[in-house]
Amino acid sequence: MNINEFENKLMNLAPVEPGLDPAAVAYEAGFRQGRKNTRIWQVSNGCMILLVMVLAFVNMANNRSQTVPEMSFGNIKLVVQDNADSEFDKTNLETNVVSGPVNELDENSYLLLRRQVFDHGLEVLPKSTGKNGKVYSLKDMLNS
Repeated sequence: MNINEFENKLMNLAPVEPGLDPAAVAYEAGFRQGRKNTRIWQVSNGCMILLVMVLAFVNMANNRSQTVPEMSFGNIKLVVQDNADSEFDKTNLETNVVSGPVNELDENSYLLLRRQVFDHGLEVLPKSTGKNGKVYSLKDMLNS
C-alpha cells in the first residue's frame, strides 16, 4: 500500500460520535451525589465543632470573670476565695437544726465507740477476746 492509497482511505473516513458508556455514566452520577452528601456532613460537623469551641471559650471566660464563687445550702453560705480558702457563713445556723426525739446510743453501739475513739484515742477500744491474738489463715477459717 502506497501513501496515496492510504491518504485516500483516510479522507474517506467520517468522524463518529463517541457513544455513552452506561457504567461510566452511572459511576460518575453516584460519585457526584455521594460527594454532595459528604460535603453537607463535613460542613455541618465543622459548624458544630466551631459552635462547641466558641461555647467552651465563653464558658471559660465567664468562669474567670467570677472573683468569688459562692454556694448556698439553705441559710449556710459557702464562700470560696482564690480556689483555696473556704469559710462558712453560719448565720441562722441554729434554725437549721432538726428538732425531734433523740435516741440515746446503746453502750455497744458502733457510733458511740467511734465517737470515743475520736475523742480519746485508741486506748478506749476494748481488749480482744480472740485466742491470744492468733492470726487466722484461710485454712483455719474453712475448718471451723
